[in-house]
Amino acid sequence: MGNRARTGIVAFVVLFAVPLVSWNKRSAVEAQNSSAQPGAIVRRSAQNLLKQIRSPTPIRFQERMEAPWGSEIRDVIFTKEGRVDRLIAVGDRPLTAAQQKKEVDRLKALLQRSASQTVTSEQDAETQRRLKLVAAIPTAFSYQMSGTQESGILEFKFFPAEYFNPESRETRVYKGMRGVIQVDPRVDQLLRVDGEIFRNVSFGWGILGRLHKGGHFRIEQREVLPNVWEITDMDFDFTYTVFFFSQSHYICKTSNTAYTRIDPDTRRAEAIEMLLSQSTNLEAPAVEPSSTVH
Repeated sequence: MGNRARTGIVAFVVLFAVPLVSWNKRSAVEAQNSSAQPGAIVRRSAQNLLKQIRSPTPIRFQERMEAPWGSEIRDVIFTKEGRVDRLIAVGDRPLTAAQQKKEVDRLKALLQRSASQTVTSEQDAETQRRLKLVAAIPTAFSYQMSGTQESGILEFKFFPAEYFNPESRETRVYKGMRGVIQVDPRVDQLLRVDGEIFRNVSFGWGILGRLHKGGHFRIEQREVLPNVWEITDMDFDFTYTVFFFSQSHYICKTSNTAYTRIDPDTRRAEAIEMLLSQSTNLEAPAVEPSSTVH
């Protein structure tokens, strides 16, 4: 199955933790008063999500992905024009000379295309789909208070709202999702989402497909730099069908570290040049391997 299909399958889940710029912290009294209104907290968090989708925070970090076939580490740069990355390790080992050359050739080809492009029509279409999904979050689910930690973090159960009527293919998937959300009410940020696909459900993300009952996902985010919140960990396990092909199983874990700011005016082409300027003798980052994905 192609990368576009896999992207479509997990993109709707990631929206629960799209990188955000946090609001100003509220007082403990305000946060406590909001604890009885989970719907209001989710609405404010959704508004934060919408803002960040429209104006993403330019940033650079290392991404470690683990799947049944092995693991890889990438140097990732996000600009206002989208993401670019360079593979820097496979199986926690530096790339071979042949792998380095392949990455350099790929980036040089991408640089040539970027010279005549800003935001592609496909990127713009994905942004519009993300906006639809986030706008629907406050009404797509019902939220029930389930606990409060000593630190003030709130925990809500979420499940499909009885009268939610999906207005697009993208939002149909919400009818089959439920789980638990952890929120910091002082900054209106989603800290963790643990969810499951509890019924078969169709979805659309530039493709037509179906997620099958039994899948689960975990997403975590934290403040990685002052006033900048980012996804740091994701864990997906789905069974899906795209068009009329046979069922496939998608398992993937990612962990992001080493965040740094970049110039907010950095263009996509400049980001590619930054990646190309790396030494051709890169060493694998000192990352402790996580548990094996089965």
